[in-house]
Formats: sequence, C-alpha cells, structure tokens
Amino acid sequence: MTAFFIFLLFVLNIFTIFAIIVLYLRQNRLSMLEKDQKAVIGEMEQLLSGYLMEMKEDNETLVKAIKNSVAMNPEHGQKGQEHGSIKETKEEKQEKQEHDILLEYKAGSRAAAKKQAIDAYKIMPEENEANALPVKVEDRLELASAAKEFSDMLQAR
Repeated sequence: MTAFFIFLLFVLNIFTIFAIIVLYLRQNRLSMLEKDQKAVIGEMEQLLSGYLMEMKEDNETLVKAIKNSVAMNPEHGQKGQEHGSIKETKEEKQEKQEHDILLEYKAGSRAAAKKQAIDAYKIMPEENEANALPVKVEDRLELASAAKEFSDMLQAR
C-alpha cells in the first residue's frame, strides 16, 4: 500500500513539473509577442509621422503656390470691380483660380516625379552592379538603348 502511495506521489510530482514547464513556455511566448507588438507599433508610428511630414510639406508648397498666384493676380484683391462685357461672379472667379492653382501644383509634382524617375534610371548604384549577375556585352548595349528610349519618352511627356 505504501508503494502505491509513493508511486502516486512520483506521478503527481512529474505532472506538476510538466505543468510548470508548460506555463513557463507560455509566459515566454507572451512576452515575445508583447515585444514584437511594441516593435510593430513603433514602426507604424514612424511611418505615420513620415507620411504626415510629407503631407505637411505638400500643403506648404500648395499654400505658397496659392499665395504666389494671388500676388500675381491684382484683380483678386479688388472688391466690387468687374471688367469687360462678360461679368463673372466672385465665386466663379475664385473657383477658376483654385482650379488653375491645382493644375499648376499637379503639373509641378508630375514634373518632379518624372525628373526623379529619370535620375533613378540614369544613376545606377555601384552596390547593385557588384551584386548583379554577369551580363553579356550585346545585352548591355540592348539595355542601354532601351533605357535611353525610356528616358526620352519620359522627357517627351
């Protein structure tokens, strides 16, 4: 009878040790998940702050473009004076000016994007060339002519 109780005691001790190990592993996994979650949150905050800074810069350039167009158009500042046979309301003038400003802003951002793309295709980083697969001379000539055609096409737009 005592042998049975001793055997039961060993089985319960083994079961308890196994339960402690399982709980310890779960706790470690939970702490690892918390660390990963904090890292993801930090990355998201950095991305959002970068995006907000970009939006702020774009808004500032738009405000500058609006101020420049208002400064260049002296009729905008005059109240109650309308010239010519066709009379536009103040609202129509304002909508037209806003539309013109937006077109100027879009054209400027497109030009900047095109210039950036052309520069990216013209300047090949040395690190990419070092890691690149070997290319035959004929293929390089073909790629160079294709790149030139592409840059010409971008500049034509």
